[in-house]
Amino acid sequence: MQHNQDNFCDVQIQLLVICIDENKASNCSGVIAAEMEGIKLDMSILEGRFASAIKENNSNIGGLQRLLKELEGIIRHQNEVICKLSEDNLVLKSKLPLLKT
Repeated sequence: MQHNQDNFCDVQIQLLVICIDENKASNCSGVIAAEMEGIKLDMSILEGRFASAIKENNSNIGGLQRLLKELEGIIRHQNEVICKLSEDNLVLKSKLPLLKT
C-alpha cells in the first residue's frame, strides 16, 4: 500500500510541477482544486475504513477478554482438581503401609 501511496504522491507532484513549469496559472488553480477535492474524498473514505477497523478491533478485544475469563476459570478448576488429587494421593500413600501388613 505504501508503494501505491508513493506513486500517487509522485503523480500529484508531477502535475503541480508541469502546471507551474508551463505557467498556466488558471489551469494550476483548477488542477490544485481538483486534486484537493480528490484528497478530501480519499481522506473521507479512509476515515470510514479506520472507524470500521477500530469498531472491529474493539469487538475482537471484547471477545478475547471473554475468552481470557473463560480460560482463567478453566485453569482455576484444574488447579482445584490437582489439589484434590494431591490430597487423595497423600491419603492413599499414608494408608499404603497399613495395607502391606
